[in-house]
Amino acid sequence: MGQCALEKQSIEIRDIPADYIRISSGLGDAIPRALMATPVLATDGRVLAVVELATLVPFDPKRRELIETLLVPLAMNLEIFERNQRTRQLLEQTRRQAEELGVQTEELRASQEEMQEQKDELLLQKEELLKANAEISLKSAEVDTARERAEAATQAKSMFLANMSHEIRTPMNAVIGMSHLCLKTDLSPKQRDYVQKIHGAGTSLLGIINDILDFSKIEADKLEMENIPFWLDDVLGNVMAVVGLKAHEKGLEFLIHVAPDVPDNLVGDPLRVAQVLTNLINNAVKFTETGLVKLDIAVAAQADGRVQLAVDVEDTGIGMSPEQAGRLFRAFSQADGTTTRKYGGTGLGLTISKRLVEMMNGRIWVESTPGQGSHFKFVAWLGVGKQVQRRAVPGTIKGLRTLIVDDNPVAREILAEQVVSLGMRVDSVGSGEDCLIAVRNADGVDPYKLVFMDWRMPVMSGLETLRRLRSATLGSGQPQVALVTAFGVEEVRDEAEALGATGFLAKPVTQSNLWDAVVGCLAPQEREALAEEGRRVSASHDFHGQGVHVLLVEDNDVNQQIASELLESVGVQVSIAVNGKEALDKLAAAPDPLPWSLVFMDIQMPVMDGHQATQEIRRQPRFATLPIVAMTAHAMAEERDHCIADGMNDHIGKPIDPESLYRAVARWGIKKGTGALPPPVAPPAAPPAPAPVTHLLPAAIEGLDMAAGLHRVADKPVIYLKLLRMFVGGQAQAAQIVRRALAGGDSELALHTVHTTRGVAGNIGANALADAARALEKLLRAGAAAAEVDAALNDFDTQLAQQVTALRVALGISATPSETTDAGATHIDAAGLAALKPALLALRQQLKEGDNKAQASLLALLAPLRQAVPARQVDALERMVDDYDFAPAAQCIDDWLGAAP
Repeated sequence: MGQCALEKQSIEIRDIPADYIRISSGLGDAIPRALMATPVLATDGRVLAVVELATLVPFDPKRRELIETLLVPLAMNLEIFERNQRTRQLLEQTRRQAEELGVQTEELRASQEEMQEQKDELLLQKEELLKANAEISLKSAEVDTARERAEAATQAKSMFLANMSHEIRTPMNAVIGMSHLCLKTDLSPKQRDYVQKIHGAGTSLLGIINDILDFSKIEADKLEMENIPFWLDDVLGNVMAVVGLKAHEKGLEFLIHVAPDVPDNLVGDPLRVAQVLTNLINNAVKFTETGLVKLDIAVAAQADGRVQLAVDVEDTGIGMSPEQAGRLFRAFSQADGTTTRKYGGTGLGLTISKRLVEMMNGRIWVESTPGQGSHFKFVAWLGVGKQVQRRAVPGTIKGLRTLIVDDNPVAREILAEQVVSLGMRVDSVGSGEDCLIAVRNADGVDPYKLVFMDWRMPVMSGLETLRRLRSATLGSGQPQVALVTAFGVEEVRDEAEALGATGFLAKPVTQSNLWDAVVGCLAPQEREALAEEGRRVSASHDFHGQGVHVLLVEDNDVNQQIASELLESVGVQVSIAVNGKEALDKLAAAPDPLPWSLVFMDIQMPVMDGHQATQEIRRQPRFATLPIVAMTAHAMAEERDHCIADGMNDHIGKPIDPESLYRAVARWGIKKGTGALPPPVAPPAAPPAPAPVTHLLPAAIEGLDMAAGLHRVADKPVIYLKLLRMFVGGQAQAAQIVRRALAGGDSELALHTVHTTRGVAGNIGANALADAARALEKLLRAGAAAAEVDAALNDFDTQLAQQVTALRVALGISATPSETTDAGATHIDAAGLAALKPALLALRQQLKEGDNKAQASLLALLAPLRQAVPARQVDALERMVDDYDFAPAAQCIDDWLGAAP
């Protein structure tokens, strides 16, 4: 029976088996006759209970009716009971919820208190945050101030570096330039060796100085590398000239080994390569007291027209511990703090070297053991050039038998490898005694034609061996002997030549030096041909017939004169604009195509400076391809970058270096494409040489570095003398102009006047005056106190007056038109003029034809002319010619000639 049935009806059971159910009663156990189960239903039809009834007699209708009647109140009572029970449960649940609510209320109250505390804490934090923000604002202002100071310091640093660069480069350019000119003259072998070393060392030193001064470029990651063809042997020669003497003075064996497969013609930055090598070798020499320093260069890899060089600088010096080695390659750091006192140095060299090597796609490291020396190694990628071999080995040399005599086995091995590369056969011995034995044994069989004799050997020196060799009787004749000496050992040259040495070779030996020594000993005619080739290359700047015409934008008349003379002397036509505005006007008025193939643009000029002028030029499509080359006294990378950003193509420094000027013309001034220029024609025949004027220059002038001044005008006395006279006429009143300008509040005029005098003084070699002008200019730019400016101005005035007086005395220039500093004529001497008439007629003709040679002709006539004509009239004529007022100058000569018989 299921619950569903119980919910619908009562169930009655009859005839129940006796063993199934028994009813216990007071009468004992009895078996019921009937059993009824009926549900008790709620009003909603739910079953509240089931009532089971058992009787001893069957249920009749009345009993069933009674039962059903009783079920109704039972159901109601049960339902009430159920509801009461539910109510009790709800009450209990309510009680529990109330208790829980009370707990929650308490928790809420606690939470509210906690939130209030947090709120209070947040308010405190807010106040602290406001205070912190105020402090941050204050610190931000301090940071802004510090940044402004840092920027000002950076600017000051850049200006200092620019000034230092200018100060150091100027004398170094003079050293390099004068040694270069000296090499063009006839020199003895000893003198040429000296001067070559000066030139090479000066060139390398200038490059290193520039890099040291520009160390800030490394910090700012603005260091740049050139990518030009160069010869490795030239780089090694320059490195030797710088570091060789130091190694020799310490008695060290300095060796260079270049593997035979290392290409000599490379593409990269030769100055940077030389700088890295110089830094590493200088380091090795500095920390090595005895033994050797060896440079080894080999090929590590080759790919796609490039070569990776593996370089090892080995020394037998003090060595380093791993901790010391770990401190290397840091700026201003050395292996040990005490080395600064013992060995000196800034600690910049390895930092710069590391950066340079990394820019050559390489890396640098050190391997060292304390007390056993060090190996500084690096690898770097360079291009392989396409140049042909510069020096062919003469056919008369190939296959000749040579002997190397040196007690150092490493030196013998390196030199033997180099000699073999020239196509010669080589043997080597380790002492003078073995040399004599080897020469005697080879005599008459396969004699030695050339012996490389080390100068310094134990037991028997190279000179003693040479003496005994020359006294020996040899059937095949005496071999040529090249004495191999340490760097710059000239004290043995005379004695060695007296003993019959035919050549000299300095250690460390490079392939170039070896070639020179071999050719000098065995094929002197080849050496003369080489010298002639060098002279042709040095005179290769010739633009005659190429139609090169430049626009020179320069406000300084002395700089105009220098640049014009230098350019016109090599066939370049020059037009001049005195400021950027005039240059723009000239360009705007010019026809198409432009007559100028190049613009040289000064930077600092009145009216419109070079930066402004270039920007205006580049705004016009017509001038988009016109090359513009900046000319500035500032050699810093920042100034160059500024020029390039404005649209200039290149940058050359001041004072003007002739070679830099000519290279710029060659690079930018030769128009490309057919039809741009008339076809080249043969240079015109050289004009007759002007009358010599060298004698008009005094041997010395107080306050002047005449050698530097002459170098800046390509060693042309005529130009230099003219510049000196222009200086007296144009700058004598500069101090008075500055005083008047400052008194009138015209600081721009004062600054421009001082800057002009500074530049002119530097060009003529008046270094003390240039220094005084520079100091005054710096104070004016900085807006210094009046007392400081007055003191600097007084010094400038004194230096200027002294220099002008010295020039007037030395050159015989009158201080005023009515005075003369010489004992010349006070009236026109007709007889004296008659003697000068042919020369004056020639001068007048040049003036009428507008020939610039008139200036040189007048300079040659000045001394005798002052004896025949009053000085003030000669001075007036000189000013006319200097100012290119040729017509009145010619009229002046006509007036003089009219007074002559």
